[in-house]
Amino acid sequence: MKLATDTHRIKRIFIFLAAMLLPLAALAGGTATIQTSGDTMQIAWQDDGAVRIDTAGKSAYMIGRNGKLYSVRMENGQPQVIDMTGMIKMLAAVAGKSGDMPTPFGQIDSITATGDSATVAGIEGRVYKVTVTDSDGQTETRKTVLTDDPLVVAMTQTYVDALLGALAPKVAASLNAKLPADDRGLLRSGDGDFVLIAISGEEPDASLFKLPAKPKDMGNLIQMMIRKSQQ
Repeated sequence: MKLATDTHRIKRIFIFLAAMLLPLAALAGGTATIQTSGDTMQIAWQDDGAVRIDTAGKSAYMIGRNGKLYSVRMENGQPQVIDMTGMIKMLAAVAGKSGDMPTPFGQIDSITATGDSATVAGIEGRVYKVTVTDSDGQTETRKTVLTDDPLVVAMTQTYVDALLGALAPKVAASLNAKLPADDRGLLRSGDGDFVLIAISGEEPDASLFKLPAKPKDMGNLIQMMIRKSQQ
């Protein structure tokens, strides 16, 4: 089990989630390509809120659906599906986050419009300053480009609801309270933290979101490992 790898991947995904949380709504599906901290990711989503994330160069992928997050990889030629929900809760409890995974973003203090505009992936957006305080009490302000483009809004909304809602519901609620009234789609965040490369409204194949095997709940195993390490 590559627990460290999965945990690292979760934290990197949070880079994409730095400035956004939106409520779930019935939206058309689509696909998008993003770059985040040196990784290139393909995101596919359905109108029921299901999301799949594939990272370039990696055989494993992640699926978010029905409030749960799954990691899928091949082991000895067989698909292995891990229900990460229990694992996330256990790791959050160890970190003292009461149900939230630790993230590199912490509390969103403010989102302020700068009056500037920027074009990313051919889509016009507005530049905001997003100030956050991390778990160590350090404050950082990063520039974020948001848009009201319906397709980008749909991608951001479904992606965040499926993943951030499962990983850190309290952080999600904090972000939701700070969002601007308009410009609810994420185009770019920070210096390479997140950049939208391309996006399409073509409906992805439903088979992409099916779990290839029965999920394994790793929560109990993680609990046992933690207890052993404390003895």
